Amino acid sequence: MLSICLAFSFTSALSVANEPANKTLLILSGDSSVYQQAADQTISLIKHKCTAENHSCQNMDFKKIVFTDISNIHSDAKLIITFGTKAASQPQIYRGNHIVIRAMLPKQSSIVQKQGISKHSNIDVYIDQPYSRYFELISTTLPRANRVGLLIHESNEALVKPLRDAAKSMGLTLNTRVVTNTTETGKQLSRLLDDIDVFLAIPDSRIHNNKTISNILMTSYRNNIPVVGFSSAYVRAGAIAAVYTTLDNIATQVAETAFNVLNENLVTLKNEQAVYFSVSINFDVARSLGITIPSESEVKNILNTAPKK
Repeated sequence: MLSICLAFSFTSALSVANEPANKTLLILSGDSSVYQQAADQTISLIKHKCTAENHSCQNMDFKKIVFTDISNIHSDAKLIITFGTKAASQPQIYRGNHIVIRAMLPKQSSIVQKQGISKHSNIDVYIDQPYSRYFELISTTLPRANRVGLLIHESNEALVKPLRDAAKSMGLTLNTRVVTNTTETGKQLSRLLDDIDVFLAIPDSRIHNNKTISNILMTSYRNNIPVVGFSSAYVRAGAIAAVYTTLDNIATQVAETAFNVLNENLVTLKNEQAVYFSVSINFDVARSLGITIPSESEVKNILNTAPKK
C-alpha cells in the first residue's frame, strides 16, 4: 500500500509509524454540521455493517479531517472518502493505489472532469436524484399530468436530451424554455405555463434561488400549475411535491459502497446516482389545486418498486 505524502516535517513522518495501516480517511469540505453529520453517520453505519458481517473492517481506524488540514496529515489509508467538491479537489488524495469514494458531488461538478483525477480509482456518489425518479414522482402524484415544463440554463442545454428521454420513458412530454440570463426566468416561465400541466424544478441555483423561487411558485399557482421540486424546502415554500437526497440517504449509500470496497467485493468502479431518497408532499397546496395525492409513505413505496432505468 502506497503512502499519500501530505506533510514533510520530520515530526509528521515519525507519526506514521504509529498509525494503523488498516485505516479509512474521511475528508470534509468544511466544518459545517452538514459535512460533520454525513461523515459521522457514514462511520457509524460502516462500523455496524462490519460488525454485523463479522468482517475484519470492524477493527478499522477512522480518521476525520477538514480539507484545510490536509497538509498536516501523513497517512497510509486503505480507503479515502471525501464529502463535497472542495475535499474532492485536493490533488494530494490521488497519490497512491487506494480507492477514493467521492461523496456529495453534484453530477455536473467539474471535479469529475479534471485531468489526472478522473483517471484515478474513484467512485463518485452523486447527491443528485436520477432524472427518471422525478418523472416517476410526477406520474405517481399527478397521473393526469402529461406535459411537463422545465426551465433550463443555457449552460445546461446538454441535459435536455437525457431529461426528455427520461420523461418519454414514463409516457410524458417535456417542454423546455432556455434561460440565457437569470433576469429572464419570470418571462420564460410565463411563456411556458400555457403549454404544460406541471412544472418541474431541478437543481440549478441560477434558476432556482432565494430571489426567484417565490415568483416561480406564485406564478405557477395562479395558473393552476403544480410545481414538483428537488428539496423539502421547496415543498414548504409551496411546491406540491419533491424527491431529494437527505444526509441519511447519503450516509447509507456511502457506507454500503465503502463496505463493498473494504470487503473487496466491488467488481467495477462506477459513478453512482442517488440510490436512496426521501419524498415530501404539500397537502395544503394539493387541496387548494383540487388534487388528491397518496401519503408520502405510499408514494415512496411506489417509487421504490419502480423499474430501475
